[in-house]
Amino acid sequence: MRCLASLVLLGAFNLQPTEAACDSYCSNPCSQFADSDDTVDECNDCTDDGSNKCFPGAAGYAGKADGQAGAERTADGGYKDIQVLPFTQLKNDKRMKMVIFHWGGEKGGDELISTLQKLKSSGDFGDYLWFHVDCSTDKGASDFKQENLPMTFSQTPATGIGHFNGGDFNEENFRKWHGFRTGEGWKDGDKVMRLEKDDLPDKLVELSKSKPVFVKMYEEWCSHCKSLSPHFKRSSNEVPEVHFVEIECAKSGGFCDHHFPSSGFPRVRFLNLGATKAHDYKGLTYQLMTKFAQNKTAWDFTQATGFGVEMKQEL
Repeated sequence: MRCLASLVLLGAFNLQPTEAACDSYCSNPCSQFADSDDTVDECNDCTDDGSNKCFPGAAGYAGKADGQAGAERTADGGYKDIQVLPFTQLKNDKRMKMVIFHWGGEKGGDELISTLQKLKSSGDFGDYLWFHVDCSTDKGASDFKQENLPMTFSQTPATGIGHFNGGDFNEENFRKWHGFRTGEGWKDGDKVMRLEKDDLPDKLVELSKSKPVFVKMYEEWCSHCKSLSPHFKRSSNEVPEVHFVEIECAKSGGFCDHHFPSSGFPRVRFLNLGATKAHDYKGLTYQLMTKFAQNKTAWDFTQATGFGVEMKQEL
């Protein structure tokens, strides 16, 4: 009977305790589910009768699970310096922020929240707010399934809220992402050329005779196009072996829809020498664009453009 409460607690954290595990937990709660050198003193209000919550993820636990990064916890079970905002409020909150969606007590979410804590404590990112959403308890976040978590979201004035697109969420990648967001590598200038109705397709073909051409077709009203713009600019500075061209389709005289019909924007194509064929390109970050443009083995020119000139020598 003395272990009944413990079984309920462990079940709530998906630890699937056996009877033997429960007996061991009641005897020495900290050593059973935490590091081997943990002691009862590391848990708040630990007792010998199993009525405490001294296991990783529980409110009273002050140690860390074996192998975990060890996000700092508060005495009431929260995460130090990381705010909680119900999902129903968070989705309408327009402030600049980073948010971790996770399932309470699971290792992956704890590691990402630890990264949030380190970034906040660095003092280098004072314009951000830092949040987490525990989808195991937040009824408003029920659409987030446990098997798909954790997730990292960013929100900025320029792009709104979306998945963090700077790679794996860690300190190094966040610093690179933040540097790019604030203009590193593109704000002081770029090598993107703008073509309009009178230039098309003749000038595009002329450019393609010397180098392959990355073409971005966009509309001013398109939010995804606005998000892509700095990435396209930065990549243009990183790959001098390729021309970078942008075309506002409303001012193209029908060029976009005639040669590259599609239901949405942006439309990005990579043209071969002579511009007779195109690769239908899908990556939307400068890292992916730069890597693609520098890797000839990734080029797959399968889409006929309907214009261009045949070149004697293909790249």
